[in-house]
Amino acid sequence: MPAASRFKLAALALGALSVAAPWMRAQETSVADGPAVMLPPVVVQGVAWRYAHLPDFEVLSRWPDSKTEAFANALLAARQLFDSVLPPDFQVQFSVPTVYLLVPDGGTEALSAPLMAQLLSHAPAVGAAPGPRPTRVRFLPNLLLWDRDSLVVFGQQPRGSIDNTVVYSNDRVRLALERRVPALPRWFVAGFCDLYAGMEFSQGAAETGPAGWISREQAVGLAADPELPRPLLSLADLFAGPPSDGPAEAPARALLRQAEASLFIRWALDGEGSPRRAALWRFVAESSAGPVDGRRFEELFGEDTVSALNDLSDYLPWALTHSLRLTPDRPPVDADVRMRDATPAEVGRIKGDWERLEMDRVALQFPGLVPRYREHARETLNLAYQENKTDPGLLAVMGLFELDCGKPEMADPLLRAAAAGHAVRPRVYYELARLLFAALTKAHPASAGPRLSPIQAATLLRLLDGARAQAPALPEVYGLTFEVTSAAAAQPTPALLQVFREGARLFPGNSPLIYDAAVMLAKGGEPAEASAILQKGLAGTADPALRGRMATLQAALASTLRSQEASPAAR
Repeated sequence: MPAASRFKLAALALGALSVAAPWMRAQETSVADGPAVMLPPVVVQGVAWRYAHLPDFEVLSRWPDSKTEAFANALLAARQLFDSVLPPDFQVQFSVPTVYLLVPDGGTEALSAPLMAQLLSHAPAVGAAPGPRPTRVRFLPNLLLWDRDSLVVFGQQPRGSIDNTVVYSNDRVRLALERRVPALPRWFVAGFCDLYAGMEFSQGAAETGPAGWISREQAVGLAADPELPRPLLSLADLFAGPPSDGPAEAPARALLRQAEASLFIRWALDGEGSPRRAALWRFVAESSAGPVDGRRFEELFGEDTVSALNDLSDYLPWALTHSLRLTPDRPPVDADVRMRDATPAEVGRIKGDWERLEMDRVALQFPGLVPRYREHARETLNLAYQENKTDPGLLAVMGLFELDCGKPEMADPLLRAAAAGHAVRPRVYYELARLLFAALTKAHPASAGPRLSPIQAATLLRLLDGARAQAPALPEVYGLTFEVTSAAAAQPTPALLQVFREGARLFPGNSPLIYDAAVMLAKGGEPAEASAILQKGLAGTADPALRGRMATLQAALASTLRSQEASPAAR
C-alpha cells in the first residue's frame, strides 16, 4: 500500500515529529509567507465531547460518531496486526489506558496577536532553525506525548472517510520497545526498528519489503551476485554490542551492526511455523535478563553461532530481493464501540492531562509560552473539578499538574484523595510516598537513629506497593523502597527481600538498584545471592564511586561466605 494512502499515527519523540498522513495539516495563526514556528495545539474550551472506552484505550472525540467508531475499529485492527509482528510481551505495558484526543480541523485556539508577535520575534533565539525569521505560528496536528506511566495521542479529523489502514509510527514503535521492562537488548531494539521502518501494512498483513543493507551499491551487487564477499560481525559481537561506557562506534560499523541485527530478526521470523520464531522470542526474553552464552543459543536454535552466521550470510542475497509477509493468527473483529456524551470528569482528566504534558514540550523551545499553556490546563481542570470533586482519575491528573507547576503543598491533598480512591496511575502512589517520606524525614538526621517509625514505614511501603501493582514498573519506586527501609533501620522482611529481587530482575542494567538489592539481601541473611547480584552490577557500571561501594560490599560478602564455609555448622 502506498505510504500516502495510510493513516499513520504520528509521534513526538525526543523533540522529533513524524507526520505521514496528507490530511493532517497544521492549524495556522497567520497566513503570511515564510518559515513557521511549530507548537503543540491549544484545544478550545467549553465544547461538547463524546467518549468511548475500549480494551486498553479511551477516546475523547469531537469527530462525528461514525468517524470515531471507524477510527477505533481501525486502531484495534492495527494493534492486532502489530502484535502479530511483535508479541505484546516485548512491548511496554500500561495500566493507564492509552488516550486518543480527537478534534475537528480548526478545533484549536489561535494565539493572541501580541503573544504571537512576541513569540515570532524571539523564535530564532530559542531554537528555531537558522534562516529567515519565522512569520507564522502553526499548531502541530497529530502527535503523541507521554508521561512515565501513560500515553496521550492527539489527532485532527481527516477530510475523507477512515477506510485506510491505521499503523503505528516508527517513533511509537521505538517507544514501545525502549520503555519495555525488563529492557530489551540493544541489538534487538535497533534491528527491529530498522525492520519495521520498511514495513507496509495492507489487507490485514505486514510486508517487510526487501531488506536494506549497508549501502545501495552493496545491496544491488549482492542481489545480482550472491557469491560476492560481504562483511558480517560475529553473532557474539552482534549480541554483545559496543560498550555503553566506551567511545562511540565508528559510523560504518554501527550501520553494519544495525543492518545485521535487522537481518537476523528477519531470518528468524521467516517461515510460517518455523521453530526459529519461537527460538527468537525465547532468546530475546532471556537476553533481557543478561548475556546468553553460545551453548544456550545452540539449544534454542539447533545450531551454534558459527553455523547460524553462515546461514545468515547465505540468506542475505535472498532477503535483498524478497519480502517477508506476517499475518495475525485470526482476522480482526470489529468492536462494539459505544459512543456517549463525555462526563465533565472525563473531559477534565483527559484534556487536562494532555495540556499538562504540553507544558513540558513547550518548555523545551519556548519557555516563555509555558504560562499560557499552564493557564489553559488549570482552567480545564478547574472546570471539571467544579462538577466532580471526587473522581480519582481527575484528582490524579490535578495532583500531577501541581507537582509539574512546582507546588507540592497543593499536590499533596489531591494525590492523597486519588490514592484513597484507588486511582489507576502508578505515579500517584510513588509521588505521594515521595512527598510523605520527605516530610517525615526532614527533621530527623540519619545520625540520630531510625528516621521512620514502623507505622510510618509501613504506610509508605503500602503506597509503593500500590505503584508496583500497576504497569509500567518504575525504577524510582524500588529506589524509594530502599530509602524507606533504610530509614526505618529494621531488618528487611522476606516480603521486602522479594521486592528487591524484583527490582534487580526488572532493571538489571540499573547499577544503583542492583547495589541497593545486594545491600538488603546481605542484611536479610542472603550473602550468596547478594554477591551474585552484585557481580552483575559491577560488570555494568562505570561510575567510580559506585564501583568502589560495590567492591567494598563484595569483599565483605566474600569474607562472610568464607566464614560460613569454615564454620562447624556449615560442615
